[in-house]
Amino acid sequence: MRKILIISTLFSLLFSCKKDEDNTLPIIQITTPTTNSYFSITDTIQVTSEISDNEIITSVSVYILNDKAQNISGTQSFTVNAQKFTLNTAIILDDIRIESGSYDIVVSASDEYNNKKSYQRISLITVNKELEKIYLITEDLTNTYILEEDLTKSFVQKYIYTGLLCDAEVNSYYNSLLLLSKSGDLISLNTENYQTFWQNSNLNNSPYEYKGRLLVNDYLVYTSQKNNSIVAYSYDNFIKKTSISENTSNNSNLFCIQNDYIVGNSYSNGIGVNKIEKYYYSTGIYQTSINLNYEPVEFLPSYDNSVLIFGNSGSNATISAFYLLYNTLQERYTFDNENILAVCKISDKDFIVSTNQNTYMFDAEAQNAYILQAAYSPQAIFYEEINNLVYCTLNNEVKIFTLPYFQEYNTITSSYNVKEVLFKYNK
Repeated sequence: MRKILIISTLFSLLFSCKKDEDNTLPIIQITTPTTNSYFSITDTIQVTSEISDNEIITSVSVYILNDKAQNISGTQSFTVNAQKFTLNTAIILDDIRIESGSYDIVVSASDEYNNKKSYQRISLITVNKELEKIYLITEDLTNTYILEEDLTKSFVQKYIYTGLLCDAEVNSYYNSLLLLSKSGDLISLNTENYQTFWQNSNLNNSPYEYKGRLLVNDYLVYTSQKNNSIVAYSYDNFIKKTSISENTSNNSNLFCIQNDYIVGNSYSNGIGVNKIEKYYYSTGIYQTSINLNYEPVEFLPSYDNSVLIFGNSGSNATISAFYLLYNTLQERYTFDNENILAVCKISDKDFIVSTNQNTYMFDAEAQNAYILQAAYSPQAIFYEEINNLVYCTLNNEVKIFTLPYFQEYNTITSSYNVKEVLFKYNK
């Protein structure tokens, strides 16, 4: 009994020396901005808050969340060693891609034992999307010429690339003009001065002609490259993801992103076998493939969680829908005795299709097509969304049409064949 008493006394002494655990949360009062304050995307938001605790506050942080609980501002962190702290900081919003809506300013405070978050609801108003520049990508037999529209609406030559291109794209947010050459060079140019941001060479190690494709999405640029891999580069030239087909003798020159998937074609060099291949966008892992019994011209995402595949088989043309959920292919429309030359997406349901006979508007929901202009077959079509204009190229000429009636608006004539028309926006 005496031993038990001694042990009890020792335990009592030991735990009486230990500080009681603190269950009191820090107190956070956000004073500015006030609830439901309005800010433009380009504004600076001044955040002030009074924070106190019965214990020593160790750290404080502040950031902005969207309605999906995603951090849109980055986190500002402060080291604190006091029971009271006044937060006074500025959050600078410089991403004009942020959409209008309700957001939460979050102030978080921690002591040794607890963490407390306080939320203040604000509203952000987006910057209207505006057209800033128009580019013509032109070429002769050996070189590519980049022209930019000036204030007089004339096109001025800005850059010469020694070689020919497979594809070109603009990333407006990064002020980057991306060029993918037939020799396998991927070049990122500064749209302000046409200096090279970075260059990645030798994307092709095949003896066959390189037919790469570019796709700009979010913070990445996707390109098909050697051995049928679709590779995503960040704008500091760091490879983020790859999607690789099981058959490394194949190549992919058409692909698009729809929701959580990358969908592209795969063709075997010299064999003539076409497939549709689907990969997980987030991981790049191959999921499935389906044989395609015609030669695809374009892959474009559509309104019903599908990818529309435009292509030709012999003297006829076909539009099919590949449904991502069921991995099934369904024919939508056929052009008898016509071949598709080019396709341009106007909306999730409307697509302009150029055949070797006419130019059509295809309605994906109604599954029908009507002629916009008979006996006119542009080689490529590009849509400018702000002014609702369609640019159609044929040899060295660009015709501009208004929508919805496809009335001719203007004509641009170049010294060389026009390969692409590109648009740079403010976001």
